[in-house]
Amino acid sequence: LLIQGLSIPLHYHFAPGEEDDGVTAMIPLAMLNQLNPDWFEWLIPGLLQDKILHLIKSLPKSLRRHFVPAPEFARACLQAVQYQDGNLYQQVGEQLRRMTGISIPTDAWQPAKLPMHLQMRFCLIDNKENVLVCGRDLPALQHQHSDQASQAFAQGARSAVATPQTTAQEDIQQWDFGPLQESIMIKHMGMEQPAYPALQEQAGKIGLTQFDQLSAAEEATRHAVVKLFYRTRRKDIDYLRKNLPNLKQSCMFYAPLGQCEALQEELVYLSVYRALQLDESLIRDANTFEQRSLLAVKNLVSISNELAEMVFYPPKK
Repeated sequence: LLIQGLSIPLHYHFAPGEEDDGVTAMIPLAMLNQLNPDWFEWLIPGLLQDKILHLIKSLPKSLRRHFVPAPEFARACLQAVQYQDGNLYQQVGEQLRRMTGISIPTDAWQPAKLPMHLQMRFCLIDNKENVLVCGRDLPALQHQHSDQASQAFAQGARSAVATPQTTAQEDIQQWDFGPLQESIMIKHMGMEQPAYPALQEQAGKIGLTQFDQLSAAEEATRHAVVKLFYRTRRKDIDYLRKNLPNLKQSCMFYAPLGQCEALQEELVYLSVYRALQLDESLIRDANTFEQRSLLAVKNLVSISNELAEMVFYPPKK
């Protein structure tokens, strides 16, 4: 099954009443976090009309009576919807509304009442294709095995064919490498899957790595960019640490929450973060890093003074 550029192996077993009845998607553990459950609600083309029919039949009677004969409505929906285009229930609901004028609330659908063979089954497999666990609730599998999936992805990314974006660099001192692409494709277990290049700080070292989710890659990169600024602008950071206004007095207010040094570092970190404008857009290349760094140096003191003042004179409620 080809979904959003990902090739997912499928197994079919005709076994009414058995746990593995129907279609099973064999999901490499490293790919788990990248899957959208909506994709699999479309099942496979050969079973989609039957699924739509059973969905209509599972509606409450007050709604179901508007879609008779159900097989005709199911056939019309199948012809009108675009396979794998968005959410199946929204697509079918929209087509039924167009045909009858009747809107179907989202919570009226009852997919749990579908026959087993019309609910996709999922088996997670390791890098040796051993089955780890199976189930029909993909969000639950993602919640339960998210950390394992991220670890499996990291191991697979390290063993992927080396490219400028997959070759690990450790203990980076300056931006002397190429731009970070938003995404790349890597091969794992013979299948291609997306990876999201990032900068990451771990154990005091900054390195290039890849994540299985874009949001995680961007979060790690923002933090690492701040730390890279620390390394490339040491004198500016030292000056900032020594000249935060009202620091001693602010530390007195902060004492019940933590050490003075922690407050000092938080103010410095947030000052750099804001000065680099990381909330506005991510830095992905050396030229942008240099331009933002030059601008940050100019604005660093004024931003830190503003933050320090907010700590010393918190806004009145």
